[in-house]
Amino acid sequence: MGMEYHGNAQTNYDLVSIDPIEYKNELYKAVKEYVRYNIIVDIYNLPLCLVDKRLQCFCRDSISTWKKTFLSQCQTCIAKENCCGIFATSFTHSNNIRAINNKSDIYCYNNNCET
Repeated sequence: MGMEYHGNAQTNYDLVSIDPIEYKNELYKAVKEYVRYNIIVDIYNLPLCLVDKRLQCFCRDSISTWKKTFLSQCQTCIAKENCCGIFATSFTHSNNIRAINNKSDIYCYNNNCET
């Protein structure tokens, strides 16, 4: 689950922050193990561009509408309608957020997931 950075998370940012890009491979391995054992997996609050494309269909759009926003670079993203975006209430966000512009960058097109 991605974090909403405010309150104590902002105060302790250096202690609690990690960019999703930094744990992208570990998240993939963990989800792969869950799937292997038929355990239901959902990933919350991570924009599609920050996860391994093989995990995109496990991502859920769970940020409340009034808290969700998209950065300017997201405006041309072809996956935007399926993306959770980012928390508008957070004081920061990943510098690795980018638009997905090619269908080849979307592994789980039509919600077909395989790890």
